[in-house]
Amino acid sequence: MRIQRGSQYCLLALWLAWTVGLLLIYYRQVWLSPTENLALVWSNLVDLLPLLGIGLGAALLLFLAQRVGRKISQLLRQEKFTQPSQLLYGTLLEFGGLTIYVALSYLLIRRVLLPGLPYFHEAVGRSVIGIVGAGLTVVAAQFLGLGVCRLLLRWQFQDWRNRWLYHSAIGLGALAYLSLGLAFLGIYYRLSIQILVATVLAAGSLWLGYCFKSDNSLQLRSAAQPRLSPTVAPADRIWQGVTLIAIAIAFVCALAPEQEFDALSYHLSFPEMWLEAGYLVDLPAQYVSLYPMTWELIFGAGLALGGPIAAKLLHFVSLPLTVLLTYQLTRRFVAGVSPWLASAFLVTVPIVLWEATSAYVDLALALHVGLVLYALWQYVQERHWQWLVLAALNLGLALASKHLALFVLALAAIGLFLQLWFQTKNFRQAVIPAIALSVGSLVLPFPWYLRSWLASGNPVFPELFSLFGAPADRWDAVSERGLDHFLEQFGRPDSVLNLLTLPWDMTVNAADYGGTLGPLFLLFLPGWVFIRRYSSAASWFAGFVLLYVVLWASPFCSFQMRFLVPITPLLAILY
Repeated sequence: MRIQRGSQYCLLALWLAWTVGLLLIYYRQVWLSPTENLALVWSNLVDLLPLLGIGLGAALLLFLAQRVGRKISQLLRQEKFTQPSQLLYGTLLEFGGLTIYVALSYLLIRRVLLPGLPYFHEAVGRSVIGIVGAGLTVVAAQFLGLGVCRLLLRWQFQDWRNRWLYHSAIGLGALAYLSLGLAFLGIYYRLSIQILVATVLAAGSLWLGYCFKSDNSLQLRSAAQPRLSPTVAPADRIWQGVTLIAIAIAFVCALAPEQEFDALSYHLSFPEMWLEAGYLVDLPAQYVSLYPMTWELIFGAGLALGGPIAAKLLHFVSLPLTVLLTYQLTRRFVAGVSPWLASAFLVTVPIVLWEATSAYVDLALALHVGLVLYALWQYVQERHWQWLVLAALNLGLALASKHLALFVLALAAIGLFLQLWFQTKNFRQAVIPAIALSVGSLVLPFPWYLRSWLASGNPVFPELFSLFGAPADRWDAVSERGLDHFLEQFGRPDSVLNLLTLPWDMTVNAADYGGTLGPLFLLFLPGWVFIRRYSSAASWFAGFVLLYVVLWASPFCSFQMRFLVPITPLLAILY
């Protein structure tokens, strides 16, 4: 026992030394010039004090409104009001309190901050239009996702969290492919998208109204109401606060005008061109023109309904959805770990928080990849074919958004086959679902692969140029070398030593990788390797993460940190 305890103390001392050393090196720029950094932080803090006061006031008001709302709900229950009435009165109370708060905040900003903010009214107007446009798009996506799951798959989720996740992801994908149909017909205009969304909203509202009046109205109302855990551990309240604050920060930053290069050069510019032309414009001089662009069609819906801010907010929506997915993965498959801790771990990853503020697609890709893995493991456990279809749909949306998802296709199909083989020892029962997943997932990206092949002779242009080639006016060996030279700027040259020290280098020299995961993953890496023991599902996810990182570090990919965003939910639950 003494040796055991002594070993524990020794390991703890080593880990503390590791922690101090890592943090000193990671934050070395702060220590090298403390006076300048402290002065900069203080000046920014002074400028932000009024906004921080407004934020704290909002949190306090919402907290008080929640407590008062609970009290009134208790009184209403005593008076035998129905649950919809309780929900309605509680919502009205909170909405009224929030309205009063917004009015007071506006007066404060107008008197204190407005003299130094000449474009305040323009920014507020732009933000409101963007929020409304993105909100309408998300609601329409929920209706479409509900229709696909309930009407086509004949599937109703028992857990409201799963319902929100899969309805949102599949609904956004359905909206994108309806938009693709409009582009195929040559009528992909702003008015067409607005009519499409309005039609979906009207049809969904009518269908919900019919269901509420039908014989199954009580069941539907009960299913529509989230069932939250009655008690929350004190420590989890801290992680809840961290998660909500991080999401709020990302939301505010997403309201700012776009300034990131890729977002401006094609994530937003291409759907803008499509909306002007009415069809998918192909620019041979830009190699990204033939990328799969399903999420760019979603951004197009945002542009049509609320401008660039709405498009950015649609990608921001991926953040709370991915947080909810991380919560579900932890709660369902990783015993002994707080789901809120894993969620807080995810949202504090710098590259994830940054992605949520811009019109990129990597965070959306992370959402689809996580939903694929969640559905696959549910299928392994329950053998309901609907889970396999949900996995194929989300894998298809991932493939139709970024070529990087081809790594996920290979790992998911092989992993599913091996897991079923270990369970059944039957080759046929293992290989058929794996083939069905692979073939089914290729249906959604097929139009993009076909478009690329017809234009360049390469279904995954510009990847695999040495195999497929390309027309001379679109791509050649010089262009290929130029792209390779650009990609080689990320990370370090391939060598055995660099690969062995990759976790350290990508953490402490994050600027060379175009982003950072933060120090926490490397900080807890010793415990992950030597101490943690996982369930079969978590071990499966750990294997997926390791193989994905191997592919990311291979010559087939680029050392860009944002290409690791798809595995950040898994990293959060495993650590």
